[in-house]
Amino acid sequence: APPAPPPPEPARAPSPQPEPPKKTGRAAFFASLHAAESEKAPVGTFHATGKFKEELEAENDRSGDWACTKCHYTNFKECLTCARCRSLRRFEGRNQASGYCQ
Repeated sequence: APPAPPPPEPARAPSPQPEPPKKTGRAAFFASLHAAESEKAPVGTFHATGKFKEELEAENDRSGDWACTKCHYTNFKECLTCARCRSLRRFEGRNQASGYCQ
Protein backbone atom coordinates (compact mmCIF):
# COMPACT_ATOMS: atom_id res chain seq x y z
CA ALA A 1 0.00 0.00 0.00
CA PRO A 2 1.21 3.43 -0.84
CA PRO A 3 2.19 5.71 2.06
CA ALA A 4 -0.48 8.06 3.33
CA PRO A 5 -0.17 11.68 2.24
CA PRO A 6 0.95 14.12 4.95
CA PRO A 7 -1.87 15.92 6.72
CA PRO A 8 -2.57 19.45 5.39
CA GLU A 9 -1.03 22.31 7.34
CA PRO A 10 -3.44 24.24 9.54
CA ALA A 11 -4.77 27.39 7.89
CA ARG A 12 -2.95 30.50 9.06
CA ALA A 13 -4.68 33.76 9.57
CA PRO A 14 -3.56 36.15 6.83
CA SER A 15 -1.08 38.77 8.06
CA PRO A 16 -2.55 42.25 8.02
CA GLN A 17 -1.42 43.95 4.82
CA PRO A 18 -1.40 47.71 4.59
CA GLU A 19 -4.18 48.90 2.37
CA PRO A 20 -2.86 50.10 -0.98
CA PRO A 21 -3.26 53.83 -1.53
CA LYS A 22 -6.46 54.74 -3.28
CA LYS A 23 -6.08 56.30 -6.67
CA THR A 24 -7.59 59.76 -6.60
CA GLY A 25 -7.60 62.70 -8.90
CA ARG A 26 -5.43 65.77 -8.61
CA ALA A 27 -8.18 67.82 -7.03
CA ALA A 28 -8.78 65.26 -4.28
CA PHE A 29 -5.04 64.98 -3.61
CA PHE A 30 -4.56 68.73 -3.25
CA ALA A 31 -7.69 69.06 -1.14
CA SER A 32 -6.37 66.44 1.30
CA LEU A 33 -2.94 68.10 1.27
CA HIS A 34 -4.51 71.48 2.01
CA ALA A 35 -6.52 69.97 4.87
CA ALA A 36 -3.41 68.32 6.36
CA GLU A 37 -1.33 71.52 6.07
CA SER A 38 -4.05 73.71 7.59
CA GLU A 39 -3.88 71.66 10.79
CA LYS A 40 -0.22 72.61 11.29
CA ALA A 41 0.84 75.70 13.20
CA PRO A 42 1.96 78.66 11.06
CA VAL A 43 5.72 79.14 10.90
CA GLY A 44 6.05 82.40 8.95
CA THR A 45 7.52 83.09 5.54
CA PHE A 46 11.12 82.05 5.02
CA HIS A 47 12.87 82.97 1.78
CA ALA A 48 15.71 81.38 -0.13
CA THR A 49 18.02 84.05 1.25
CA GLY A 50 17.62 82.59 4.73
CA LYS A 51 15.87 85.69 6.01
CA PHE A 52 12.31 86.30 7.09
CA LYS A 53 10.05 88.65 5.11
CA GLU A 54 10.35 91.46 7.66
CA GLU A 55 14.16 91.39 7.45
CA LEU A 56 14.05 91.54 3.65
CA GLU A 57 11.67 94.48 3.68
CA ALA A 58 13.93 96.35 6.11
CA GLU A 59 16.95 95.80 3.83
CA ASN A 60 15.05 96.92 0.72
CA ASP A 61 14.04 100.22 2.29
CA ARG A 62 15.08 102.78 -0.30
CA SER A 63 14.28 105.88 1.74
CA GLY A 64 16.95 108.47 1.25
CA ASP A 65 17.47 107.85 -2.46
CA TRP A 66 17.39 111.13 -4.33
CA ALA A 67 16.26 112.37 -7.71
CA CYS A 68 18.66 114.44 -9.77
CA THR A 69 17.46 118.04 -10.18
CA LYS A 70 18.84 118.17 -13.73
CA CYS A 71 17.75 114.85 -15.35
CA HIS A 72 15.38 113.45 -12.64
CA TYR A 73 17.25 110.12 -12.48
CA THR A 74 16.85 108.30 -9.12
CA ASN A 75 20.23 107.79 -7.44
CA PHE A 76 21.34 105.86 -4.39
CA LYS A 77 21.43 107.90 -1.20
CA GLU A 78 25.21 107.35 -0.84
CA CYS A 79 26.04 109.00 -4.19
CA LEU A 80 27.25 112.59 -4.37
CA THR A 81 26.88 112.82 -8.17
CA CYS A 82 24.17 111.64 -10.52
CA ALA A 83 24.94 108.30 -12.16
CA ARG A 84 23.41 109.47 -15.46
CA CYS A 85 24.45 113.10 -15.98
CA ARG A 86 27.18 113.48 -13.30
CA SER A 87 25.67 116.65 -11.82
CA LEU A 88 26.28 117.22 -8.12
CA ARG A 89 23.71 116.34 -5.49
CA ARG A 90 22.00 119.29 -3.80
CA PHE A 91 21.72 119.01 -0.02
CA GLU A 92 19.06 120.65 2.09
CA GLY A 93 20.85 120.26 5.41
CA ARG A 94 24.32 119.70 6.81
CA ASN A 95 26.32 116.44 7.07
CA GLN A 96 24.16 114.41 4.68
CA ALA A 97 26.89 113.32 2.30
CA SER A 98 28.76 110.07 2.76
CA GLY A 99 30.50 109.96 -0.62
CA TYR A 100 30.53 106.27 -1.52
CA CYS A 101 29.62 106.85 -5.20
CA GLN A 102 31.64 109.01 -7.55
